[in-house]
Amino acid sequence: MRPQPGPVERKFAYAAQTIVYAGLLLMIVAFVLYAADTVPSRVPLSEVPETWHLSAAERLDDAGRSSSWSWLSQLPDAGSIALAALVFFPTATIVLVLVTAAWFARARDGRYAVISALLGLVLIFAAAGVV
Repeated sequence: MRPQPGPVERKFAYAAQTIVYAGLLLMIVAFVLYAADTVPSRVPLSEVPETWHLSAAERLDDAGRSSSWSWLSQLPDAGSIALAALVFFPTATIVLVLVTAAWFARARDGRYAVISALLGLVLIFAAAGVV
């Protein structure tokens, strides 16, 4: 017989499901804004196929972007809105892992609280480009 998930695991699953649905909605809205040309973009939709042959570095240079978090300053741009919707997934996951650490601590499950907190820190460092 399989072990049943505990209350923390059920909370995590529900929160993860909510993140997926919210992220999907954000992606759809961002795509519609971009495809409908509702918000101006540095690279118009009609020119996107012309950039498919470029490497990632060349594509960033062509769009006037860098590979850092500086794209946040360009958020009125439709491409940046789409990128923000995409970045929602890993960012929300990091937050969820850290919140899960608090849930485990509240449930007096110190081992899993420490593991979740350390995982959250590793993910933060990875997102910042440190590791």
